[in-house]
Amino acid sequence: MTTVPGEQQHDAAPIASALRSGQYEVCNDIELDPRMAPWRDEALRRGYRSFAAFPLKAGDEVVGVFNLYASERGFFDAEELPLLDELVADIGLALEIHRNESDRLRTESALRDSEERFRQLAENIDQVFWLSTTDKSHMIYVSPAYETIWGRSRQSLYDSPRDWLDAVHPDHREQVLQAALAEQQTGTYDKEYRIVRPDGGVRWIRDRAFPVRDAGGEIYRIAGIAEDITLRKEAEEALKRSHEQLEEKVAERTRDLVDANAKLQDLDRLKSQILANMSHELRTPMNAIIGFAQLIHDGKVGGPVSAEQKEFLGDILTSATHLLQLINDVLDLSKVEAGRMEVLISTFRLEDLIVEVVQNVAPIMSVKGLKLIREIPPNLAPVATDRRKLLQILLNLASNAVKFTDHGEIVLRCETVGNSVCLSVADTGIGIKAEDLTLLFQPFSQLEDSLRKRHEGTGLGLSLSKRLAVLLGGDLTVVSEYGKGSTFTLRIPCSS
Repeated sequence: MTTVPGEQQHDAAPIASALRSGQYEVCNDIELDPRMAPWRDEALRRGYRSFAAFPLKAGDEVVGVFNLYASERGFFDAEELPLLDELVADIGLALEIHRNESDRLRTESALRDSEERFRQLAENIDQVFWLSTTDKSHMIYVSPAYETIWGRSRQSLYDSPRDWLDAVHPDHREQVLQAALAEQQTGTYDKEYRIVRPDGGVRWIRDRAFPVRDAGGEIYRIAGIAEDITLRKEAEEALKRSHEQLEEKVAERTRDLVDANAKLQDLDRLKSQILANMSHELRTPMNAIIGFAQLIHDGKVGGPVSAEQKEFLGDILTSATHLLQLINDVLDLSKVEAGRMEVLISTFRLEDLIVEVVQNVAPIMSVKGLKLIREIPPNLAPVATDRRKLLQILLNLASNAVKFTDHGEIVLRCETVGNSVCLSVADTGIGIKAEDLTLLFQPFSQLEDSLRKRHEGTGLGLSLSKRLAVLLGGDLTVVSEYGKGSTFTLRIPCSS
């Protein structure tokens, strides 16, 4: 009985069933057939996909099993099985006749008939079917497809069995030779290699070999199937080239984007540096305008002014103050981006800072009828950070909360979490849409045209606050529900 290498005796195995029943057993899908489970992995590794076991009978006695393996699923169909069964029956008959020398002539006749059936089967497929001795010293049979694929005559292979190896491309010849030598021991190999035809054409070949065993389980023949896989290889190579070209284009585009981004960053830094350098030149004239307008407005220069003049001067002061705030925000943001913003550390009480914030927004809250809630734990430890920048952030958050809340309350909270202090400002205002949250901390961003019309602002406050928070070693985050309100949370280290 022959077995797949590594196979053990198993009552449900096709080979055991064939021995027991005397009928051939077929497995047209080794991967899915449960009977093949014990040795499925080894069979699949060797490229087997279909399997047939034919009981080999000498008279009424089953003396062995003739196994055939195929690399395709569904290989053994209704037309081939009877032919193969007859072929095995003829082989069994030949064995019986061989036992009895007096029946020698009948053995020869049966073998000739079986060879003829074999040829009829092999000569109707596009692949090259071949049969040789184990040492490849004699080629017993080669199907006509050899002449079509190799471009050489079958007779040349019969005359010189090594002719097939001479046709192998020099780049592959040594590895194919080594595989062929190993095949003499196992009867099995599966190689892909190129051949050079007499006309100079090059073809890709997949060559597979299978053992043919005698009743004692010894390998006495090597059978094989060789097929032309040139089209498949060309398709694989074309796909590989396409992938390489795509990768090159992606890499080139990535380099372009990196270069462009670097240039934009350089321009942005240059812009920030220019604005930071211009801070004195921009602020000085605005302070003079505000100062002189205030003196005239108060009647301290040139005497009292009329009510109409006072109204006009008030408009000048309001506009100039707003413009100065815009200039301050732009210059502060530019300093941060240019890396020129200094952090001045001092130690102070948070309670005092929060009182200052409340004093700034209390008048507007009173006018709008908003309620202020402070959730500040007692005995807060002093913090060490830049007081002016922390105040700037909290004033901006509180002012925004009041600006965008028409009714309800503003809640100021403070708590210590680990080595950080978390300060939050919550409101019951208009809230922020989820899709707008990503724009919230970008410079010059206002989320809706309607907000721009109803509320003055430059769109710089939150962007500057975010950058100042990072500069202080912390972060600024937001949680918001549209129509219900927002909560901005500032986290900074307790000490620097």
